[in-house]
Amino acid sequence: MKDILFEVEALDNNLNLVKLSNAECKFSYRNSIFKEENWVVLSAQVQLKLGNKEELRAIADSRIQYRKDKHPLEYPNAGSIFKNVDVKKVPEQFYEEFKDKIKQDPFPIVPAAWFVIGAGLTGTKVGKAQISEKHSNYIVNLGGAAAADVKNLINIVQQKIKEKYGIDMEPEVQFLGF
Repeated sequence: MKDILFEVEALDNNLNLVKLSNAECKFSYRNSIFKEENWVVLSAQVQLKLGNKEELRAIADSRIQYRKDKHPLEYPNAGSIFKNVDVKKVPEQFYEEFKDKIKQDPFPIVPAAWFVIGAGLTGTKVGKAQISEKHSNYIVNLGGAAAADVKNLINIVQQKIKEKYGIDMEPEVQFLGF
C-alpha cells in the first residue's frame, strides 16, 4: 500500500482531521505515523497503475490460496503477532540454525515463526488462546479467549525467545487499553 497511497485522511490524538501526503505518512518496515501515534485512518486515495487483468488475477488467486493453506483462518486471530527479525539481530551462534530460513522482506529477515518453533512454543495455550499449530506467528482464539490470555501468551513467547536466542521479539500488533 505504501507504494500506491497518494493521500490519507486521519484523526490525530486530539480528534483533529489531518490530511497527509505519502511522505508525511512516514512509512517504514511495518510502521507508519498512524502506528506510532495511534491515529485512526478514515480514508485514503490511491494512485493505481495499469496492468494485465489475467496476470493480476493469477497473482491475487495464488496469494489467497497461500493464506488459506498456511494461515489459521479457521480460528479468530489478529494476524501475525511478531515482526520478522532482521538477520543482523540474530546472534552469530544461532545464524547456522536459521540461515536456510532467511527471506527478503524488504531486507534479509528470519520469519518470526521460526523462533517460536525453535523455542518449542507451537501449540502453547493460555486460557483459550493458543499459538497456532498451523502458523506459529499467529495466536488463535479457540473460543472465549480473553485479551489477557493473548497478552500473557505474547509475554511468554517474548521471554522464552529472549532466554533461548537473546532476541527481543517486537509485537506487530498494537495494544489499545493495556
